[in-house]
Amino acid sequence: MRPLFMLLILAALVSCKRPNEMISVGIPQDSLISKEQMINMLADLHVIESTLQLEKNKGQDPKKSSQAFFNAFFSRYKVSDKRFYASLEYYKQDQGEFIKLYEAVIAELEKRGMHIKVAPGANPE
Repeated sequence: MRPLFMLLILAALVSCKRPNEMISVGIPQDSLISKEQMINMLADLHVIESTLQLEKNKGQDPKKSSQAFFNAFFSRYKVSDKRFYASLEYYKQDQGEFIKLYEAVIAELEKRGMHIKVAPGANPE
């Protein structure tokens, strides 16, 4: 699941389109996931990713539980994976807004008490 996180970060850094250059994401704009829901979904996704990484660190195979986690994730929000990824693509198009969205995700994780600290010089992977 680490590649997904890195993909999100990379997309935030390189997607530099102005709002008038928005591209079609394959779903009607009124079907996009709201920013508020996307913030909660992305926060939950990071919790799932962390859980799977912990399983891997304990020598367990995260592949066994990852499908169940993601099925529960999409079921909880009553959103298809297509709608989620299309909405994510839409929000990534405006770098400034995407950064604000991720700042809200970080704030949500902090509110939930999910403080993650990495020691200086430590390799979090």
